Amino acid sequence: MNAQKTSALSLIFSAVPLLLAGFDAVVHANPFGWIYLCAGIVYVIVFFKTRNHNQTWLTYFGSAILLVVAADMVAQNKKYLPYAYLAAAIVNVIFPVIM
Repeated sequence: MNAQKTSALSLIFSAVPLLLAGFDAVVHANPFGWIYLCAGIVYVIVFFKTRNHNQTWLTYFGSAILLVVAADMVAQNKKYLPYAYLAAAIVNVIFPVIM
């Protein structure tokens, strides 16, 4: 799989969940919501400004933030959402390495 496809998957597995978690948390008045939303926006901006061979650190950053989101969802007693964010973080790190 070429670098362009793995970069697109990295964007899908990192930025989209961060933006969704941020928007959902802002709507429910969670103080972390703005942090997640800003992290998702920064991820998208930096993603389009960097070249493909410099995006490894960005993938790890997105995965680390997703793990924080999963921990926050556990603290909020969400039932299935933490597992979705945990799976997104794991796929985001492992999938580019396999391909």
